[in-house]
This record gives sequence, C-alpha cells and structure tokens, in this order.
Amino acid sequence: MAILALSLLLAAASPPPAPAPAKVEQVRKATAESLLGQSVTDAKGDVFGHVVDVLIDADGTPHAAVIESSGFFGIGNRQMAVDWKALTFSVQQDHIAISVRLDPDQLKAMPEYKSEAPSVPVATQAAPTKPR
Repeated sequence: MAILALSLLLAAASPPPAPAPAKVEQVRKATAESLLGQSVTDAKGDVFGHVVDVLIDADGTPHAAVIESSGFFGIGNRQMAVDWKALTFSVQQDHIAISVRLDPDQLKAMPEYKSEAPSVPVATQAAPTKPR
C-alpha cells in the first residue's frame, strides 16, 4: 500500500509533458516585410502614393489600405482608404509591388480618410455590369 501511495504521489508531482513545438514555415523576407511605406502604383505603372495604414475588420482580416497620395512638392498630400480587394500584391526581388486596380481620377475624387471619423469611406471596385 505504501508503494502504491508513493507511486501516486510521484505521478502527481511530475510535470506535465511539454507541448509540441509550433510548426515552422520558411517565408521569403520580401513577403514578410511591412507594407507601411510601400509605393502603390496605378494601372499605368505610375506611383500613385504610399501605404500609411491598414484597416482591419473585427475578425482581424485586412479590409482596406490607407494610401497617401503625393501632391506637388509634398503640398496637397491626402489620404484615402482603398478596398483590400482592389489592390494587387506581387513579390519583386527586394520589395513588395502594390498596384491599385482603380482609376486614379476616381481615387482623387474620393473623400479624404479621417482617422478620427466613426466610419470611413472606402474606394471599391464597381461590380461588373450584367448585359441586358
């Protein structure tokens, strides 16, 4: 009986087994670097602006990128939110290339992004029209 009690005491005192290590995945550096500050080009390949923020929804999924478009000599810079689905991302040799699939003139006509506003206007792609 004493041996049984001693073995139960030792079993209760032993630490639980260590958890299995997390799965490790190798990721190219360019795909893991920050999007903030990255240039955004328009359909013509011209630099439209730079990513200054990423807006996420309640699930933590990116919903929009806040892009600051450049004015002449830095005068007239403005920020606008662009739907995440309207952006394309491609890994280049040393950076992430981001392009927007929206017309630059339409983007410039968007209301300015205000971080303190309770809701944010987001530029989205128009739904394809159905032929009649």
